[in-house]
Amino acid sequence: MNTSADRETTRYVSRLADHVPVILAYWDQDQRCRYANRAYETWLGIEPGQVIGAAMRDVLGPQFFAANEANVDAVLRGMPQMFERTVAGPDGMPRHTLANYTPDVVEGKVVGFFVTVTDVGLVKSAQASLQSLVHSLTGDVEKSLGTLASLVQVQDSLAITLASIHAGFIATDRQGRVSRINAVAARLLALPEDDAMGALLWDVFVREDRDPAYR
Repeated sequence: MNTSADRETTRYVSRLADHVPVILAYWDQDQRCRYANRAYETWLGIEPGQVIGAAMRDVLGPQFFAANEANVDAVLRGMPQMFERTVAGPDGMPRHTLANYTPDVVEGKVVGFFVTVTDVGLVKSAQASLQSLVHSLTGDVEKSLGTLASLVQVQDSLAITLASIHAGFIATDRQGRVSRINAVAARLLALPEDDAMGALLWDVFVREDRDPAYR
C-alpha cells in the first residue's frame, strides 16, 4: 500500500531525474522504453512521453541505432557496456557523450537495462587543450635541446681549434662557474682540469697557493 510518504518520495525522485543534465532511461528486453527523463527533450528534441513505450530503433533512428545495436545486444546478454558516441542535438550541434548500459537482472535473468548518457564535451575540450599544450611544450623542449646541442658543437669546434694553435679555452655557466676548460688553459693556469670544473672563474684566475708542479 502506497503511503503519502511513499508518494512524496516518488514525486521528488521523479523531479530529481528530470532536472539532472544526464539522459536516464530504462529499456525492457524487447528494447522498448519504460522510463525516460526530461533530458531526452533537451538532447534529442523528443518529449519523454513520446519515448515511453516506443522501440529504441524508432527513438534513435536507423543509423544511430545501428551504431549502438552491438552494445544493446551485449547488455541484454548481461554484459555492462560503456562507450563514447557523438550525438547531434536538435540544434544540429554535436555532443560528445559517454553512455553506460547496465543490465537489470532479476532471478538470474536479464529483464531489461538501465541507460545513462553524460555529456563529456567539456572534458574533451580540456583534453584537447592539454594535448595542444603538451605538444607545444614538447616542441619548445626539442628546440631548446637542439639549440643546446648546437652550442655544444660550437664549443667543441672552438676548443679543438684553440688547442691546435695552443690557445687556452674556458667556458662558464650563467653563475660564472667553469663548465669547460681545455688542457692548454689548465696548464697556463697551473690548475688541474678536474679542480677547475665547477669553480668560480675568478677563483680559477686568482690562486696564490698553486702547486709548484704547475708553475
